[in-house]
Amino acid sequence: MERHPCRISGTVTKGDKYGKLLGFPTANLSVEGFLTSEPGIYAGIASVGSLRYKASIVITPAPVGESPKVEAYLLGFSGELYGKTVFLELRGYLRPYMTFDDSEALRLQIREDVERTDELITL
Repeated sequence: MERHPCRISGTVTKGDKYGKLLGFPTANLSVEGFLTSEPGIYAGIASVGSLRYKASIVITPAPVGESPKVEAYLLGFSGELYGKTVFLELRGYLRPYMTFDDSEALRLQIREDVERTDELITL
């Protein structure tokens, strides 16, 4: 049987801008009722209108009964996405979700995640 990628869509909302501060601005998606078997970091594709981008996608753990937070860094994108609908396809699991005590360690890990996404995803 052919395996299909997980698909998520949502409207981009304002976040805490921490990704932007680290040099990796993310689109924060408002998603309702989304469930995934595994919070973590994924490589995938983001579609905005007719445009497609490679994307590093973060799905954070959520309390029971709540939707997880979904964020995506779109490689090569510049501009504003607030209020727009973004469609994500999760194509590959990169690593589990984890927290960092040091912002520089987080920045280096994000850079590695983005590089792996760029290598794994073909548009």
